[in-house]
Amino acid sequence: MKLRKLVVAGLVLLGVAVGLLVGVPLIAQAPETPSTVANRTYDLWVSQGFAGPPFFPFHDCASFTKTQMCLAVCGDCGPLSEVQFGAASIWQGRVPCGGLNLLFTSTSKNGPEAAVIGASVTGRTQGTNFGAEGIQDQSCSLLSTPTGKSPYAKP
Repeated sequence: MKLRKLVVAGLVLLGVAVGLLVGVPLIAQAPETPSTVANRTYDLWVSQGFAGPPFFPFHDCASFTKTQMCLAVCGDCGPLSEVQFGAASIWQGRVPCGGLNLLFTSTSKNGPEAAVIGASVTGRTQGTNFGAEGIQDQSCSLLSTPTGKSPYAKP
């Protein structure tokens, strides 16, 4: 009889321990804040796939509304679509950029300090590709006004 009580007490203790290990962290976690690019501006650093190493990125400012993506270097905007999944999002932006027809396929994540994005970019007209990364900066501005050929275009 004592053995049976000891086994039952052990199982109850094990159940409570498992409940605390699994349940308490779920209760204590802060709710996830969905990430979105809408109504944000990012400092964007873009590396050209057609440039030779070392790949020195150029600076751009990418700003978003709920339905559009705009690039400061291009002075142009195009449609934006975004899908949430948990605390992150996947988005796609299409910017005409003077006929280069840029296609951004990207992810967005709210970090502990700032929201960040990482993108694969294709210049559909010239068959070019780029890597881009950005960090949210509502005051992003270009140091100089773009003149001449776009850095998104082949030399």
